[in-house]
Amino acid sequence: MIDNDESLLQEYLSESLEHLEGIEDSILKIEEDGSNTDDELVNKVFRAVHTIKGGAGFLNLQNISVVCHAQESILNLVRNGVIVPDSEITNALLVSIDTVQLMLEDISTEASTDVSSELETLNNILKKYSSETSAMDGNMTDISTGSLVALISSDVLEDFTKRGSWVYQFTFNVKKPKQYGYDNFESLISVLDKTGTILASNSPEFQDAPDGIWELAYATILEPALLYQMLKLSAEEVIIIVNQDKLSESQSAEPAAQPVATKVEKQVVSKSDTQASPIGDASVSVITNSPEASEKIRVNLSVLDKLMTLAGELVLARNQLVQSVASKNLETIESNSRQLNFITSELQMAIMATRMQPIGNVFSRFRRIVRDMSQRLGKKVNLEITGEDVELDRSIIDAIGDPLTHIVRNSMDHGVEVPHIREAAGKNGTAQISLKARHEAGMVVIEIVDDGAGIDPAKITEKAIEKKLIAASDVERLSEKEVLNLIFAPGFSTAAEVTDISGRGVGMDVVRTSFARLGGSVDISSTLGQGTTLQVRLPLTLAIIPALMVQVGAQVFAIPQVNLQELVRIAPDQIKRRINKVGDSVFLRLREELIPLLSLNEILEIKSTFVHPETGAVQESQREQFWDRRQLDDVDLNDDNRKQEQDRRNRLSGSIKIAVVTTGSASFGVVVDGFQDTEEVVLKPLGSHLQKCRFYSGATILGDGNPALIFDVGGMAEKWLDLQAVDEVRESIIQNDIQADNEKQSLILMKGGGNQYYGAPLGLITRIEEVAASEIEKVADKLHIHYRNEILQLFTLDNVAGVEPLAEQSTYNIVVFEVQNKSVGLIVSEIIDAVETDAYIDQEAYSQPGIMGSSIIEGRTTFILDLYGIAIKKMPELAVQSKALGQDEGSEEKLVLVVDDSIFFRTQIQKFVEEAGYKAVVADDGATAWPLMEEHNFTLVLTDIEMPIMDGLEFTRLIKGHEKFKNIPVVAITSLMGSEAEERGYQAGVDQYLVKLDREQIVNTLNHYHSVGVK
Repeated sequence: MIDNDESLLQEYLSESLEHLEGIEDSILKIEEDGSNTDDELVNKVFRAVHTIKGGAGFLNLQNISVVCHAQESILNLVRNGVIVPDSEITNALLVSIDTVQLMLEDISTEASTDVSSELETLNNILKKYSSETSAMDGNMTDISTGSLVALISSDVLEDFTKRGSWVYQFTFNVKKPKQYGYDNFESLISVLDKTGTILASNSPEFQDAPDGIWELAYATILEPALLYQMLKLSAEEVIIIVNQDKLSESQSAEPAAQPVATKVEKQVVSKSDTQASPIGDASVSVITNSPEASEKIRVNLSVLDKLMTLAGELVLARNQLVQSVASKNLETIESNSRQLNFITSELQMAIMATRMQPIGNVFSRFRRIVRDMSQRLGKKVNLEITGEDVELDRSIIDAIGDPLTHIVRNSMDHGVEVPHIREAAGKNGTAQISLKARHEAGMVVIEIVDDGAGIDPAKITEKAIEKKLIAASDVERLSEKEVLNLIFAPGFSTAAEVTDISGRGVGMDVVRTSFARLGGSVDISSTLGQGTTLQVRLPLTLAIIPALMVQVGAQVFAIPQVNLQELVRIAPDQIKRRINKVGDSVFLRLREELIPLLSLNEILEIKSTFVHPETGAVQESQREQFWDRRQLDDVDLNDDNRKQEQDRRNRLSGSIKIAVVTTGSASFGVVVDGFQDTEEVVLKPLGSHLQKCRFYSGATILGDGNPALIFDVGGMAEKWLDLQAVDEVRESIIQNDIQADNEKQSLILMKGGGNQYYGAPLGLITRIEEVAASEIEKVADKLHIHYRNEILQLFTLDNVAGVEPLAEQSTYNIVVFEVQNKSVGLIVSEIIDAVETDAYIDQEAYSQPGIMGSSIIEGRTTFILDLYGIAIKKMPELAVQSKALGQDEGSEEKLVLVVDDSIFFRTQIQKFVEEAGYKAVVADDGATAWPLMEEHNFTLVLTDIEMPIMDGLEFTRLIKGHEKFKNIPVVAITSLMGSEAEERGYQAGVDQYLVKLDREQIVNTLNHYHSVGVK
């Protein structure tokens, strides 16, 4: 290379690399089109090569010039129709372009790069089609480097390189296997044997390594980033030995990017190797991380223009704010501050836009990979790519190449079938692999879909048992999703034989870890015989992220908003009902899901605090556990101050705050002391003392100058959640719920305003009438009709609860029911049907006055009505009368035992009892209730009949057969009414049968038995 102006050289390099962008895809398209090749596409490639050759000749870059000249000659024959490109020609062009690109990216090695192999291949093609081609022969010599490479024959290196392997050199301290993630060095050697081949070492046995330092040369299909993950080595500790026949793959060899700052790989050579050498001479090339290497990024001119405009506006806003502060004008200070905030936000978005790169920069490499692997494996595969213009932060773009490559290789190797097998299965002989990218909920979703053989769950479980990842007894309880997720276990593979193509059966655990380190997740779904889909979810950027600030004790932490699903507050009086503890696991009942909970106070050993509602002072919580709640049945029932204590606990300050988060494959709740605002935070890397804390992804500086650690939600789940144990406990709770709530209830379904659907217990309704709208009268804001020579008071649900009002129509239906022997009616739009259902009733989502809960009935969300509650809301005198009947000052304590396995019905009946002035203790079945009989002096028992473990009839027989309890009235509250059911109950000792949810009847029965005394 002649002595030249450095700026001129850099301009040439930048321009040449731009010309090479997309050239690989163009060549593949030319091959695909064959004789129908678009001439303009050929001309585009020809012009790019010609321009690079011209500049190289001017700058005396001989190796680049001669290779481009040979490429240009072949492209000229294609352009003139002499050659129809086939796989041989395409391979030669692609490999030689890889070589040119490598020399351009590290121009210091251009003169010493061996291009003889590329020239020989191109020259042989030219000899076939042209008699006037110049001889461009050279000796084919591999490039190698490192102290061990001299021990490896060139044939061996060439063989491994042609098979798609990488060749590395690194060292181990044999005395510290745990430094590399293994308990002993034998285990590490076993992994190395499974994932590649040791080509050479400084000692035949690691035990004999000089000073305990074992140096080896190693060949493997694993890309650099995956190797670093597997061996816990940094990029600086690994030398990548590059063979020029496979330099194309070095473009994807960058290690996973760190948040914010990106490390770039640059090829450099030792000083002794940088002198120019003849073309045929051997030279070496080492890929290392150069801290001084600069990273370039192309920015659209319009973005720069916008940045300049915003910078000008920022200066203006600053000057205005300075003047406002000087004049002490508070109104203009606030206005200028808002303007400054707006401009700063716009500037932030514009700057972040400069880092955004299309994901097509990564996707483009897969056309080459799929093509080459198709030829090697004898498969026909069509690759479809969509969403190439979706943009991601440059640091993420740089980091996802290797794991995505591993996934695509797996699809090619293990997923799609060879043509004759596909055709025998009734499929098209050409398989389809799709790469898709799209924006979804503030994230980028990447899908890799193939229509191959799919994953056989039986093979997965068989291998998992063989590798002792699960016990054989656990297989039946695993869901299909859980079985598929076993492929992410370290070293897992269902391959019948080990190959070099897709990583020797390892790597999927490292793939998941790679995405998790970027704040992303990977999920898998598969149908046997139809194909497999892997879905990757990634944040748009790692530089600035929105996060929820949460308080734990006196400290503040950040939870990335991308992982946040919702925030939940559990009032003190709901803790026992909504939080379940089984063994060491704690769950939140959230609608129809069971969410495992983690308490940051307990995990981080930070004392929980709360703000005293009266003094405002921050005090330490007295709860031993976050779910600890001194329930009604745990306190002294004779304590006169109990109600005052209960009121204090029901305040908002006593609620449990839960942030429900997701890792993509799993959701869990994080219990904190308080929620603060959502802020955009600048992610800073952790110091060396915290870098091994997997549950932190970084740190940030708050507005007050204090630091805050940012949680890594995936790391939290990995560190603190035993997902297998959690699933076992969740399943047991679900099964108990199913047994508890499978009792069918008879309901009348009706329609209200705005197409809302209601359900009411059939046993509480006396009649249903259809009346004309003109018959409904309104007097003093009260509705009524003349009904059987009486005035029937009417209500509408929208006057009691937050629902849509009824639309005007010519006729309405009146649901008639009784409260305290007085008939009242509810006006509805339409009666749908009478049904029996065992659907689950959610007490939380829509619960409000007049509505007990909601359920999915016949595919529609249906509100379960509290008819009694509706009536007393409009006629409070009925409620006062009912409650007064239950109270008798000066009488002995009246304690009622409520036994029902359904949480919904148990809670509702307990509510009826307590609102009537009695005290209640609850149990979920007879087996739980029986020990309570000895602990408390009950005056009456209300029990369900159908319950697991011990049903109501067996429980009644125990009571009536016991000398101490035989005189306590037992009232059955059930939906299983009828002569046979009642007869069985009376024979067991039941004193009376009542219909569930008939509040008036339940209260009257309580009043009756307590007024006449226990018999």
